[in-house]
Formats: sequence, C-alpha cells, structure tokens
Amino acid sequence: MRRVLFLIGLGTLGLGIYKFYLRQIEILEDFDWRITNMKVLSLMPILKLQMTFNITNKSELTATIEGYDIDVLVNGRKVSNIRNADVSKELKGFGGTTGFNLIADVQYADLGIGTGQFKQLLSGVLDDVKNSTITLKGHVDIKRGFISLPKYPVDIVYKLEEFGL
Repeated sequence: MRRVLFLIGLGTLGLGIYKFYLRQIEILEDFDWRITNMKVLSLMPILKLQMTFNITNKSELTATIEGYDIDVLVNGRKVSNIRNADVSKELKGFGGTTGFNLIADVQYADLGIGTGQFKQLLSGVLDDVKNSTITLKGHVDIKRGFISLPKYPVDIVYKLEEFGL
C-alpha cells in the first residue's frame, strides 16, 4: 500500500513539474520586444545601422536565443536582412530585461539610390513621417533545455514618430 501511494505521489509530482514547465514555455512565447536605441555606425560603402532592443522575458525560465533571420522594411519595402545563426544570447527570467544589439547593413541600391526608386521611398517617408513605418519581420530560434521554439515569428511595426523623427 505504501509503495502504491509513493508511486502515485511521485507521478503527481512529475505531472505537476511537467505542467509547470509547459505553462512557463507558453509565457516565454509572449516576450516583449522594444527598440530602445538606433544609431548609424557607418555611411560608406554601405549604410550600417545598430538597433538596440530590450527583450522582456515574463517567464520564470531563462532561455537562449540561438539565431535569427529578420527582414527590415521601410513603408513595406525590404531594405535589409539581419541574419545570425549562432548567437547564444541568454534571456533573463522572472520578467528580466536583456539588451540585444542587431546590426543592419543597408545597401544603397535597396533604398533605391541609383535605381530611380529612392525618390519614391524618400518622398513616401517625408510626405507622411507620422505614418511611415519600420517593420521587422522574420523569426528567432529560442531554446530552453530540451524544448526549442524554432522559427518563432517576429512581426514588429514601429512608426517613425516613435523615434522622435
């Protein structure tokens, strides 16, 4: 009888730990991204921008970002791709905020310079700065223990006015 009660207790404990872990993974999937800074690193031969993100992990579990593939769009037009396959950046748990830098290399041809389309992109931004947007669209690979969230979608839209432009 004791053995049966012990096994039931052990099974219940295991189930509780498993359910806790699954709930924390759900919370982990709901982290917040926020661009806190953007600066120009170089203008020539390509435009190099550094974007600083703060990522808030609401889960009690720490996790690791293992890679990302993100497109940068201005008013819906792709101007850069940010990709890294081996980052190993740890996200702090318990609502902790982790700083994270992404560097975007923007070819001037992608902006339309030299192709006759720059005027269209620039006039769209200058005509309506308040409604002009920067969109980050792609995925990140997140891992926690034996659970991984490969290709977790990222779809963030910022208005230029949020940057004080």
